[in-house]
Amino acid sequence: MRQDTLEEDRRQIEQVLFRYCELVDEANWAGMGDVFTEDTVMVLNGIEIAGLNTIQANADGSMMNNPALATTQHNISNFRVDVQSDAAHSRSNYYAVHLGASERSGQIYSMWG
Repeated sequence: MRQDTLEEDRRQIEQVLFRYCELVDEANWAGMGDVFTEDTVMVLNGIEIAGLNTIQANADGSMMNNPALATTQHNISNFRVDVQSDAAHSRSNYYAVHLGASERSGQIYSMWG
């Protein structure tokens, strides 16, 4: 595979990860099909989540669907992307800020990994 093709593949994967953050911040779980295939495997903090439907169900049932949160902002960095033929694996770090609502109004919750 040519180097310029590999770099374009890596760039496109980074764009997918950016879009994932946007979808999470919008709580657009149905839109996850825009960034994940049916056979996607996501590993978050050592926990494996396999399949698009499982990822969507996990997100919908997580703290992201919590009425005590007003808004979130997810950021992603330190991309490591390995493209081999027709498969790719990526790893990145994230930092997320969550602003509380209701009884948690004004509180900030941060997480990273």
